[in-house]
Amino acid sequence: MPPSRGIVGFVFSTGQPIALSDVLSDPRFDRATAERTGYVPRSIAAVPLIDRDQTVGVLQVLDKRTSPTFTLKDMELLAVFATQAAAAIRAARVQRDSERLLRAVLARVGGEDVSAEQVDELVSAAAVELDADADAPFWQFVDRVAQMRNLSDRELSIVSDMLEVVARHAARGRRAI
Repeated sequence: MPPSRGIVGFVFSTGQPIALSDVLSDPRFDRATAERTGYVPRSIAAVPLIDRDQTVGVLQVLDKRTSPTFTLKDMELLAVFATQAAAAIRAARVQRDSERLLRAVLARVGGEDVSAEQVDELVSAAAVELDADADAPFWQFVDRVAQMRNLSDRELSIVSDMLEVVARHAARGRRAI
């Protein structure tokens, strides 16, 4: 669903939670989409999934069983789940970005001497050995990689050049051993 349509779109674009006891009377409700799913709810509670001041999704609950309306306590509980879901999304993105970066660096450093299968083996081996401690140097590095998503092309080029220098230095260190 586009982030500009329906109740979910409203929550996604504004970052504001919402609870409605009669969705059919709300002009933001996208009845056509609900009908295509085969289920038209009576009530909705929705909260944004926020990661570092950016909305990454929406958590939505339909039709409370014990009451026609969602309470403030329901919304607070939903917000707790939303926080956990946003953290899980962030962790998955960091892992994905880290693996992509590691693959790119290994392929570039190894050049034609390293096959795609060998890069995959190295990435898998590195991932197995990771320390789960959030303060470990690897996870600090992973966090920095995730932050680079918003860099300009010029800034990414500078970071790439710096990584190339580090990779050359590491390669020289391995040859000296």
